[in-house]
Amino acid sequence: MTKSKFQNLNESLKSKYFNDLLLKDSFVIGILTFVILAFSVAGCRPTYTNDNIEQSIVKICKDEYKLDVTTKRIGRTLGVYVPISGLFESTVKKQGRNTTLEDVLSGIRFSKAATEKIGDVSMALSRAAISTDAPIDFYVLVASDTKASGLEIIITRYALDMKRFMLGDVSMGDYHQRLLMDMDFGPVTAAEETAREFFNDLERVSSQAVITRYFSKISNIRIESPDFFLYISELNYKDNRKFYIAKLKGAQIEKNKVLVRCKVKETYTPSQLHEGYRFLYPSGFTNEYLILLDTSYIPYLIERVLLLNAADEEGNIRKLPFPAKYKEYENFNALEKNGFFLEEITFPDFLARQLSGRIRELYQAQAGVKNKFVMNLIKGEYQPAAKKFKIVFDIESKGVKREEVDFNPMWKIISDVMRQYDFKDYGSVELFNIADSKKEVMNRQELLDKFWPKWLLRK
Repeated sequence: MTKSKFQNLNESLKSKYFNDLLLKDSFVIGILTFVILAFSVAGCRPTYTNDNIEQSIVKICKDEYKLDVTTKRIGRTLGVYVPISGLFESTVKKQGRNTTLEDVLSGIRFSKAATEKIGDVSMALSRAAISTDAPIDFYVLVASDTKASGLEIIITRYALDMKRFMLGDVSMGDYHQRLLMDMDFGPVTAAEETAREFFNDLERVSSQAVITRYFSKISNIRIESPDFFLYISELNYKDNRKFYIAKLKGAQIEKNKVLVRCKVKETYTPSQLHEGYRFLYPSGFTNEYLILLDTSYIPYLIERVLLLNAADEEGNIRKLPFPAKYKEYENFNALEKNGFFLEEITFPDFLARQLSGRIRELYQAQAGVKNKFVMNLIKGEYQPAAKKFKIVFDIESKGVKREEVDFNPMWKIISDVMRQYDFKDYGSVELFNIADSKKEVMNRQELLDKFWPKWLLRK
């Protein structure tokens, strides 16, 4: 399946099945409104402090819902990770070779157990968020399917939005639109599978074919992984190559980067012309590898491979010092602790993603628009150096008569969101449609003058 097809299915699934989760979240906030207001009247101190909020969330989930969760905090962003065995279920059964992956995914829905667990963790997060003095702006819930698919749901809430909803300053519909909801395959699961496929291919294809298939640039492996380049060049001198993976574990260490550490035993027999050749590692030796993968590519590509053992000139093998850059993963089990990636969310980035979501909904939910156009993708970003929002999308006309995309509804959405949040730290917004290369740019003052009532203007 192409990446664009998965994105379309991804958006379809989100719009179809997130309602149950959102309704439960709204119910939670509604219940907590009375609780927090009661505490406020009584003059109680915050229940969850800056020092105990993470431990409190873990304790609530464990004691009240029998769920084991992991928390992580970066700056003013707090994340909670909940592993779920069987996040989804499909109403479509495979029926022979004619059943496609799209057919199966089109019938996917959240399992009842998953909905309950996500709702329970959501309740714990909401309780903490609206009764704490901790300087936290964003709460991120990551629900990961550990059964097989590796799919993840990521729900991001802005703390002030939660409090405004509690006080009745934000409607339920608007509150739902302010949530960021993403569904994607977790990069760690896919990276681990790529590493397994890599060693499988080392058994049967040439070194040149392996390099071409798995590395973004041949120069990368020569410069970044010189020892491994020498090792892999020996593949063509070996027959009956076999690789047995004894242990393999990955962790996302930064955006678009996954580190996979593995122990692999290799056996082989020298080819007929290389029986006297002294190989770097003897047959039967178990080596350790650190494999850094770039997940911004589909499929993932290997950026660097580090060997943790080296052979000297006499053929003796010694353990190499663990690379300082990855020192925190020297203990193999460290890859399993806090095993989810959390990136600090800034307010402008949050707005950029929310704008993209609202525009996407316009083209996927409103009949007058979705019947005329198809949105293949959309992505928003904030460029801090230029103080500029840029939203790139691919919108095509459906009909035989090609209709031009009207940017005006998008500008109205952008203007409304900026007004709702009273955000002023930007100079301009750019819209760009990949399909026809149409671009429009509007500065902040133009947004004010065109869409805001005069009595609302704040120069």
